[in-house]
Amino acid sequence: MSRLVRFRPVGIQTCVLMLLIFCSSSFAVDVLSQEMSQNGYEPTSFTTGTLSFEFDEDQLWAMGIELSVVGGFDVTQHDEIIAFRFDMIEPHPTIDRQDKSVLSSIHLMTASGAIVLERAGKREIVSAITLTYGNDGSVRIQSAAHIDEENATFRLTEVTWFSNQLGDQQLYGDIVLTQAAASRLGYPTSADLIVGHLSVFNMDRDVKVARSNLAIDAPTMTTGGPNLGTNQSLAPSPDVIVGDLHQLNSYGVLNNLSAFSVGTVSCNIGTAPLKWLFNTNEHPVIAQNLYRHKGGRFEQIGMSWLKHGFFALSDDLCFPGQCDGDPSGESLGPKCSDPYSASLNGQQGNLGPRSEVNAFTGEYPFPFGGAQLESLLSRRLQVNNDDLSPTLNTGAAYFVEGQYVTPDDAAASNGRNNASYRKIDVTEAGGTFVLSFPGEDTVRTFPAIYAWQAIEPEVQLSTVLVPGEGSYTLGARVTNLGNETWHYEYALHNLNSHRSVQSFSVPLFPGVALSNIGFHDVDYHSGEPYDQTPWQAVITNDAITWSTDDFAINPDANALRWGTMYNFRFDANAPAEQLAITIGMFRPGTPGSVTVTAPAPTDNIIAPGIPSQPYDVTKDRYVTIDPNTNGNRLIAFRVTRMDGTESAYVSCTLEDLGAQGVFGSLVASPEFCSWNTQVLHIGGCMIAPGNTYSIEGTLDAVNFSSPLLVSTTNVPSPREFGDVVGVFANNVWSGPDGLVSSVDILAAVQGFQLVDSAPLIARLDLVPKNPNHVLAADDILAVVLAFSGDAYQYGLSCSTGTCVPDCTNP
Repeated sequence: MSRLVRFRPVGIQTCVLMLLIFCSSSFAVDVLSQEMSQNGYEPTSFTTGTLSFEFDEDQLWAMGIELSVVGGFDVTQHDEIIAFRFDMIEPHPTIDRQDKSVLSSIHLMTASGAIVLERAGKREIVSAITLTYGNDGSVRIQSAAHIDEENATFRLTEVTWFSNQLGDQQLYGDIVLTQAAASRLGYPTSADLIVGHLSVFNMDRDVKVARSNLAIDAPTMTTGGPNLGTNQSLAPSPDVIVGDLHQLNSYGVLNNLSAFSVGTVSCNIGTAPLKWLFNTNEHPVIAQNLYRHKGGRFEQIGMSWLKHGFFALSDDLCFPGQCDGDPSGESLGPKCSDPYSASLNGQQGNLGPRSEVNAFTGEYPFPFGGAQLESLLSRRLQVNNDDLSPTLNTGAAYFVEGQYVTPDDAAASNGRNNASYRKIDVTEAGGTFVLSFPGEDTVRTFPAIYAWQAIEPEVQLSTVLVPGEGSYTLGARVTNLGNETWHYEYALHNLNSHRSVQSFSVPLFPGVALSNIGFHDVDYHSGEPYDQTPWQAVITNDAITWSTDDFAINPDANALRWGTMYNFRFDANAPAEQLAITIGMFRPGTPGSVTVTAPAPTDNIIAPGIPSQPYDVTKDRYVTIDPNTNGNRLIAFRVTRMDGTESAYVSCTLEDLGAQGVFGSLVASPEFCSWNTQVLHIGGCMIAPGNTYSIEGTLDAVNFSSPLLVSTTNVPSPREFGDVVGVFANNVWSGPDGLVSSVDILAAVQGFQLVDSAPLIARLDLVPKNPNHVLAADDILAVVLAFSGDAYQYGLSCSTGTCVPDCTNP
């Protein structure tokens, strides 16, 4: 799992400050009121609620970015959560919600401190928080002093509102770096990568809100999962979802195949009409899919061609009484719904091939093509009878899925919420299969792969975004079979990526043996041009990779295309840890592949080693090891003093010392990190001269590697306490030089003042004993005390000549 650093404002009596909403005793403004009014909400004020501002520190580290906080906050820390309060500014005059230029100048909140991003000596500082709207309608987070679009640091995407059954309002959004900020940090390709998530929840349900009846509540099984909601902007835009799956038709059996169709009801939850022009390429196309859960596997077992929409009615399923319809039928109005019966969705003459459609852009040719009809089953939702037989599928559960694709919805970046699913029952009578609904409602805006997690909560779901393109969901489940064997099951669903997938690669370590290797796809039919050859698995020294032909060799290869899901599986003689799985793209473009963290087999735990060239200084307040982990493995290190009185774990929060390696402190609970292979220097309250320590690696905090014994009498330390820099040359501080001098004090002051040439904040973050991501006056004082010759801090008493650790003293 990615490690998150959470920033959560603390409640002030009944008025809790939220990132997108601020309040005071006499005035409150909902800065999203314009957007909400376009989505069925009255402009209103919220007086209670909680904000969770979560940064994915693993993602930031992968981009070489360190995130810290400088002074001015009421900060608390517990495990991986850092919480702080923002100070509110004075109330604003009434905002003209139609004037974006007024909105763009409003400072929502401010604070005397700052959020700091650092990468390769470059800094990005948000010194007073302001929320603004860009010219393109996007929501931006930046410094109050610089509200022009070029100076924005963060941008919110996939902003989604939910309203639950109790009336509580909830808001979710993904945080990405702007292109300008990514360029300033020297990593322009990191723009638009998700680095965190924002959520506002438990907003006061007693406030006056004109709630819509659009029940797009996040299902319980999506806890901690990705946001697949809409990406509404201030600019009017259409946003189509599947509001209901409501009818089922059967068309008989032929050659061990059955065919069906599913009725769909679309809803436009957007703020502008959705085009519905039949005799053009500006109308929705509708995909129908069938999935089965059986024996811990979730597989797609059927698909249809695409129903082409031809006339939009003006019903009001999602917003009763609020539809702003179009009598001509050439558009689906805001808050309107349009039903298609199962019969209409099964009309063979109005079903076109998927192969002509780019689901990411919504583009397709018209009139659509297609092979000649061969039977009553052609083009409809086809399924192999063996996948439906109750005799062959005891205990199986089935789900239908509908998905809409249309150009103007895609152009508004609203394509990630266009699929919904519903549970069905399958019965057999006289050799014919009948589908029916058991009464459970349609789960809106989530593809059917989420049903796997609903049935098996142990399933890990991860959203995979291709930069500038489409979206995937990876499901993974690991089952302990006993006898030192584990089963690995993966399902990869392509929601709307036109680039598609050519390969799926799971990393392997030496000594990992695989068996029962498997692959599952779903069959195209009725003349679609795609090759049906199953993917082949190849095992190399460091991975198992399933793949199909390259695009250059065969453009019609069996790639994982939009609206489909493929499965990969094997048994292994090794338990799981979180590793990077690589997904290779099929169609040309950049990047050529993307990665996602998911369970994969590990090997035996590798014990740490003694480094060959540790950094040598005069005192021994640290132990020095080589993590020896051979890459990005999630592993924790336990440090135990050999007299048995104390044991602790190495913190994932590290300070880079350049060629000398990295420095880490000790914490009470295991933290599993992707350790690099540099020398690691470990310091903390329990480390003292003249002691011997055991260091062990672990993947699960249950099983540990063979211990490495190190002593502070014979393993030199990386630095003395307070030695934060070396010399200042060419406007850059070098690493610690083993001496505490006035330059260390100067560097600490520069860091506190956010001088451009100051050393990394992580190097200056000395107080308390476990780094807290905050640079304050106490850190400067710690350097001054070290310069004055004070003894090692945090409870070491050396007055008698013997230093005795006392970790009860913070």
